[in-house]
Amino acid sequence: MLTQDRCAFLRVRGLADLERTCRDLAGLLSALRRRGASAGTMLLGIWVDERPMAELPAMLELGEPAEASRPARIVEATGVSGVWMMYVLETLPSVVSRADVLTALLRACADPHDDPAPGRFIPVFTRDAPADSIKAALQCLESRHPGRLLAPLYQDELAGAVQLPPGPRLFSESRASRAVMH
Repeated sequence: MLTQDRCAFLRVRGLADLERTCRDLAGLLSALRRRGASAGTMLLGIWVDERPMAELPAMLELGEPAEASRPARIVEATGVSGVWMMYVLETLPSVVSRADVLTALLRACADPHDDPAPGRFIPVFTRDAPADSIKAALQCLESRHPGRLLAPLYQDELAGAVQLPPGPRLFSESRASRAVMH
């Protein structure tokens, strides 16, 4: 069951599925809140990979290869098979960064024939996150994983829903210098 002190990330089949994913996720989180099962799932990001979704390992390795890796167990996965999945980590949000999650996903999704994994990452922040912390997080992500980022999205802290920008918007690579898109 989803609980308050855990963080999560999404895997999405493609950008074309993002609107549906955000709508489905809002419904899921709303239903969980009504049942008292989730007081606030913190979404760190969205991994977009158009390859068929393979199962992730039950334990992800956080941290850079040069560092000692830290294990993070996936305690729940829920979603629409083949379209999107939300993975909840048994890790406090205060001890895992978006860069840790992206590094772990790159490791877990690497294909021996495709080096590196072809996916892209959309960082997700709460709507009220300070602009300077968002900018710092995006700079860290871009420096550790150049070319992997798409523009950030924002999660409503109360409802949990990820808010897509109004109207049609083509996702482009994020640049830390234009990181804050409030």
